[in-house]
Amino acid sequence: MELVTGGMSFSDDARKVYIDDFGFDVNDKFIYEYNFFKHWFVDIRIENIKDTTKPKPAYCTKGNGMPGASKYDEMQATLNLLNAIAKAEKTTSIGDIRPYFDALNEVRFNRRYINHHLQKEFTERMVH
Repeated sequence: MELVTGGMSFSDDARKVYIDDFGFDVNDKFIYEYNFFKHWFVDIRIENIKDTTKPKPAYCTKGNGMPGASKYDEMQATLNLLNAIAKAEKTTSIGDIRPYFDALNEVRFNRRYINHHLQKEFTERMVH
């Protein structure tokens, strides 16, 4: 790690760096910028440390809202989804309605959806 103008810089391959590499202790806190373009920041607190040599996936235990989204955005996305379902015909597939679910998940905090993606990313990293 080196200090550069504007913050820290890491020369390590981000796909091979694990949270354990930072040497956090229980109750340590840090902020993770999830999306550099939308500036989504996630406050993270270390609740427990297990002594293991095998990496385990991260998971979200609770949350509140999505960065940059308002209750109006969530309400509008919900109405759009319900409208798409109400207007569905016999030939409508889940693939036709999937974009409405995705749009809702972008503005509504959905722990199951977030954990699914965390698990998927962890699995992909373990394969590579």
